[in-house]
Amino acid sequence: QALARLRFDDQVNLVDIDESIRLTYLSQKSLQTDKFDQNEDYADSTSRAFDALRNFVAKNNTTVVGYQDAETAVTKSGIHANAFHSMVREYEDLALLYVDPAKEFIEILQ
Repeated sequence: QALARLRFDDQVNLVDIDESIRLTYLSQKSLQTDKFDQNEDYADSTSRAFDALRNFVAKNNTTVVGYQDAETAVTKSGIHANAFHSMVREYEDLALLYVDPAKEFIEILQ
């Protein structure tokens, strides 16, 4: 429901439900471990790709970065390019990212 509200939508769609299930799973998994280790397989490839993108954006102290630069930074962190592209599509659908039509830049929406 929160994702629908972020989009200013009155209806919850299947993508919102899938994201809710994914977040619930990750929350439960984090509670099962005594110590949260970044190197541990703590999340799916989508979450790891988004974490890598957020770290890159934060390092550049902005919310907008070049698309190619972001892809390079994410893949250098050990994430496969396909996982990056999948994350971008999914998070753009959730209105968490914006990618211009020419794929020149990517913006993390607040």
